[in-house]
Amino acid sequence: MFEHVRSAVADTPIVVGQGSLDVTISCGVTLYIPPEDGRDRTALLAEADRVLYEAKESGRNRTVFSLA
Repeated sequence: MFEHVRSAVADTPIVVGQGSLDVTISCGVTLYIPPEDGRDRTALLAEADRVLYEAKESGRNRTVFSLA
């Protein structure tokens, strides 16, 4: 799903005045499986943030998944 959204955004130019802008997004996605996971909401968000920055640092316009 996230890859579909990322691709749709990249394929849709944004019209500005007489021209257009190419827009891209990066997604950081992590998986939560209660209760075996053992992580709280703060740790889950921190992991999603970590993989978001991994996506940005590895070239942007991509989706990075974490199962950790």
